[in-house]
Amino acid sequence: MAVKTLVRLLPGHRLKAAASVALLAATILAGVGLAATSGFLISWASLRPGVLDLILAIVGVRFFGISRALLRYLERLLSHDLTFRTLTRLRVWFYDRLLPLAPSGLAGRHSGDLLTRVVSDVDTLQLAFLRILAPVAAAAIVGGATFAGLALFDLRLAALALTGLVIAGVLVPLLAVHLARGLGQRQVALRAELNQAVLDSVQGAADLLAFGRELDQAARVARVDRELADLQRRASLVGATQAALTATLAGLGPVAVLATALPLVETGRIEGIFLALLVLGTIASFEAVGPLAASFQQLESANAAADRITGLATATRPEPSGQPAPVTHADLRFDRVTFAYRDAPVLVDASLQAPAGAWTAVVGPSGGGKSTLVNLLAGFGRPQAGRVVLGGTDLDLLPGGARRELFAVATQDAHLFAATIRTNLLMGRPGASDDALVAALRVVLLDRFVDGLPLGLETWIGQDGLLLSGGERQRLALARALLRPASWLVLDEPTANLDVDTERAVLANLRGATAGRSVLLITHRMTAAAGCDLVHVLVGGRVVQSGAPGQLADADGPYRRMLEVESDMLAGFSNSPAS
Repeated sequence: MAVKTLVRLLPGHRLKAAASVALLAATILAGVGLAATSGFLISWASLRPGVLDLILAIVGVRFFGISRALLRYLERLLSHDLTFRTLTRLRVWFYDRLLPLAPSGLAGRHSGDLLTRVVSDVDTLQLAFLRILAPVAAAAIVGGATFAGLALFDLRLAALALTGLVIAGVLVPLLAVHLARGLGQRQVALRAELNQAVLDSVQGAADLLAFGRELDQAARVARVDRELADLQRRASLVGATQAALTATLAGLGPVAVLATALPLVETGRIEGIFLALLVLGTIASFEAVGPLAASFQQLESANAAADRITGLATATRPEPSGQPAPVTHADLRFDRVTFAYRDAPVLVDASLQAPAGAWTAVVGPSGGGKSTLVNLLAGFGRPQAGRVVLGGTDLDLLPGGARRELFAVATQDAHLFAATIRTNLLMGRPGASDDALVAALRVVLLDRFVDGLPLGLETWIGQDGLLLSGGERQRLALARALLRPASWLVLDEPTANLDVDTERAVLANLRGATAGRSVLLITHRMTAAAGCDLVHVLVGGRVVQSGAPGQLADADGPYRRMLEVESDMLAGFSNSPAS
């Protein structure tokens, strides 16, 4: 799987890959030539021939010594260049296949697992050429060349050397793979689990501390870390055993060649001055099979990484219908929508309409399905029954890019990037001028706050806006959504972290800033819904009331009861001594 995936990414670099393998084989063969020629030179020189008789061997030693260093440099240069180019293609290939899955195809997947696939698994797979494919191919070339070279002297010598190379390069690695069976896959899985646990610890530190579960989380991280370390120790033990066996065979092979060659020298079939050449050349040839055990062991990890990558990259994705984008300034309609999370119904036959160019609010108690409406609009899920329609077009039939152009979404827990205020705002409208950014901040009452910062728009806000308060984070996300040039603005509890006075001021500013745009407001605050043109009441996943705020306030029903409860709460707060 790993090799197939890698070869698929090499169409434009197959010539480089072949050249890299050839250079690696040539480097090892230059080492064999250096050792063999050196042995021959020493043996011949011991007979005290004339200097001119030695000149060819001397030049050969110099040639192989210099060429080996040069070939090694060129091989490293080309192979690493190819590795990084493959990494680029692999990341782009993976991202191109990941993008159509977002957002619905990635819903429910742990962010730590996705991070592991994008980083660790890709890194494991991109080394498959350098550590698996190239060493195996080069070893085959060197083995064949060694056999051919020794066969010129005697076929039995060639067979002995090749047998040693096959045992050291194939049988020992297969034994190591058998001893380490499952370790590679388990390491990949544990590495992903460890990344998930660490990411949970970092991102959920505040919640863990608040609920007193930090020790439990630390124990979880320590447990996974211990299991991973234990597997790595076992893998290292197998690797050490393999290295010892390979080194033993690298010594026994030349001894066997020597033992076979001595009678041939005594009978005159081989000249004595070639004895050192045969032995030293055989020793040097084992350099080709040394890395193969590690290559075989890494093949399991690479295959596991490839399975995880291709499993996600080839996941079922919605196919674009080819329909034209709907008219953007058109009514939005949820038509008898039913949706459930793991067989737990959240929306049940829910129908509601949001007129174009108007403010439409959806209110109701927590857990009633309000935020699920936003998730369905954004594409983070698909209705099990019913449709979400804009301008007569089912949104689930649109390509992801066309769908994302229609809606600007600001959720209660919108993600902020570990970057500056400017960078986060530009996510909404790349290339926006400073005046446009400040105007958006003015709408959400953040302009004076930003002006008072020493670095202004260049202020770093930390991971997920950690350096800002809850209300500041929420308003910054709201300003970013406001900047996005989409005809529909979807706001999910946009003022949940604001006090009543700030909420009223922000909503009033938004009414003026969104003239001509359609707004869907999801809120549990009746004060926010009171300023809308149309209100739907969602209870238990069903729409139980719809109408203008004034009409619903006069009618007996859940809307009026929620309005009375909120009014009593605000009155009680105003009359409390602390106020």
